[in-house]
Amino acid sequence: MLEEFEDGGGLRLLLSGGEPLLYPYFWQLNDLLPAFDIRVVLLTNGTLLDRRSAALLNVHEVQASLDGLEESHDRLRGPGAFRRALAGLEAARAAGLTVSVASTVNALNVDDFEALAEIVAELDVWQWTIDVPAVAGAMVANPELAAPLDRAAAALDLAMPAGNHGDNEGQLCGAHMAAVMPDGAVVKCGLFGDIRGGTLERGLRDAWRALPHRSLDGLGEPCRSCLHLEECRGGCRYRGGGLDSPDPDPVQCHRYGVLHTCTKEVVG
Repeated sequence: MLEEFEDGGGLRLLLSGGEPLLYPYFWQLNDLLPAFDIRVVLLTNGTLLDRRSAALLNVHEVQASLDGLEESHDRLRGPGAFRRALAGLEAARAAGLTVSVASTVNALNVDDFEALAEIVAELDVWQWTIDVPAVAGAMVANPELAAPLDRAAAALDLAMPAGNHGDNEGQLCGAHMAAVMPDGAVVKCGLFGDIRGGTLERGLRDAWRALPHRSLDGLGEPCRSCLHLEECRGGCRYRGGGLDSPDPDPVQCHRYGVLHTCTKEVVG
């Protein structure tokens, strides 16, 4: 897969999970990475990183999750997780690696982000990614964890550097990416795990090309006439109802203050 990715002009490989450091063959994979001219980012909760393990990493960047201040983060991830995540980031920095932070907004931490911004600034991270999860997966059984959309959307503007879901020549988010699942399936992204282009047996490039790529033309009203379309790019299609859905992403509608143009389903 790595050979195909490099030969096809792949730019960035994200090692994700679950927790990738729990993968039984992680260190064997780590030993392969220097042979490839690809930027590698390790997405981790940070709790398993110490100075020894960080020094062995053959990645360029370590991104750790900080889901709120210590109390909020630990309520979600377990006692002591916040301090261990900070220690993991410091270990990565000591190893000469670029560090970044990812946060998701929920009802436990929605009031933490102004204070969390100060902590992130002190960490001198390259990037702080903030997102609002869709009510799916485990959150379906725990709807109380979903933050009010207006307050959750306000946190997105604290991300560093500011950005959006990205596009490629007028296409919706995800045109430039794919995810490889544990069974070798090449899918649109981790959220759209049922939209498959094939498996690694078919070849990474062919499987990626077989994935659907949607353009902005697939969006309906009010997105098509929205003044913020260039910045929003339709937002997250999963939150918008699906890859083929013409509906707005309600989080982005809250963010840009255009609820008066949205459907009643979005307002709800």
